[in-house]
Amino acid sequence: MEKITNLIKPFLENSLKFTNADNEIVNFINSYEGDNFNLSQKELAKITNTSEGSVSRFVKKLGFKNYRDFYGNMNNIIGEFSKNFINRDYIKSENASKDILLFHKFALDEMISRNFTPEIAEISNLIHISEKIYILALGSSQKSAMELNANLLKIGKSSFVCSDFYTFIPILGNLSPDDLLLTISDQFKNDDIIFGINVAKSYNAKIAIITSNPLVANKYKVNAKMVYKKVESPYKSVPTSSKLSQIIICDLIFDMLIQNHRIYQERLQRTKNVLDAWIRRKLNFKIVNEN
Repeated sequence: MEKITNLIKPFLENSLKFTNADNEIVNFINSYEGDNFNLSQKELAKITNTSEGSVSRFVKKLGFKNYRDFYGNMNNIIGEFSKNFINRDYIKSENASKDILLFHKFALDEMISRNFTPEIAEISNLIHISEKIYILALGSSQKSAMELNANLLKIGKSSFVCSDFYTFIPILGNLSPDDLLLTISDQFKNDDIIFGINVAKSYNAKIAIITSNPLVANKYKVNAKMVYKKVESPYKSVPTSSKLSQIIICDLIFDMLIQNHRIYQERLQRTKNVLDAWIRRKLNFKIVNEN
């Protein structure tokens, strides 16, 4: 089967415990091309500019007894990914946007196959018990933030979001221990996001994060976290897979809120009733004018 290039897959997660040599190995494996992993320990060390000793220590950090066990595990992971995503239909497709479609397919399959219920429930409960919810997101992450904010307002929650960071950040001075800062960020490397987290900590507010960066989840002590995986291309600056994952996650959080708390169902119905009344008014107004 033809090799596929320029895709970064979530075969292995980074860790704060990893050395530079470990990170080189992770980056190579996550960019690995082909249907199966067939490199010996010596070959992997050579191609990643590390040593056999570094490779041996790396696989033990991952919990494997030896390289042979690691080798078998990687073959299973890569083989399963190839079967589900880099299959013959994908290879033969002449669709110029097939990579983007693959990113979306992975995001959907990730949400279906993994059990995110505990994380979703944790963030949902934090929203329920918090007096005010501040949603901090930048760039493309604002799409999911804006939609979640609109939904929370419909059920009577005090929620704040703003497309302008410099308008939003000062209002974090109103945070209290009864409030929640929900931060949505793909890489979680932006200084603005980190500053917002630190402000929330200084006011002892509750903090929840939604990100694809597993290092953040371990680095920052937060009340709840949701770490999703993604497929991406180093040559595409638009975080396609991440955008879809964030939208789905926010939808799941809101759905759990209204499913678990009857009062939110009632409030949502009232907002629907008002909207329906407005639509009927517009229709009646149009009919009268046409006559």
